[in-house]
Amino acid sequence: MCAAYSVVPGYARVFGAAFPEVALNLREVVSNDLAAQVLTGQIDAAIMFPGVPDKGIATRTILREPLCVALSRSHPRARTRRLKIAQLAGEPFVLASAEVAPSLRATILEHCRSGGFDPDIRFEVQLQQTVLSLVDEGVGVALVPASMRKAQLAGVVLRPLVDAPLIEQVLAWSPANRNPCLARFLEMA
Repeated sequence: MCAAYSVVPGYARVFGAAFPEVALNLREVVSNDLAAQVLTGQIDAAIMFPGVPDKGIATRTILREPLCVALSRSHPRARTRRLKIAQLAGEPFVLASAEVAPSLRATILEHCRSGGFDPDIRFEVQLQQTVLSLVDEGVGVALVPASMRKAQLAGVVLRPLVDAPLIEQVLAWSPANRNPCLARFLEMA
């Protein structure tokens, strides 16, 4: 989802340099499939938002970052340096679906409610890149992880959010997985 813009590139670089004999196969998978793939051994580890079932899965928080506001460059508030959540009341929102990123979505909804409103959700999508693409088209605003700044869509500005909630990404794996490369990756991460 957004790990491609935060921790994945650094992990790939560091692990690749430390273990050049190991082929690191990276897959981009919709978040709600990751836990099942870790449990069945299809993948050794996953980076995702928290909220995976505890049964058979171990997790470690690897990143905490603030949410920020994504706006189209043509949006009236695009030049505002920092936004308060209440300034977004009445705006159409683009959000990740609850099945894909339940903890991210819950944090966004809770923060909007702390600003005195329920967001007017116009679009629900699976990927943060799609969220930004829709914002780029001017169909709504979004709260996204700050690491999404690296996506650099020409028509999107990301502004700091006053009192921004922090969201987490976790590394998830099965303790039953005996792949020696996984053990090395967990040490590095």
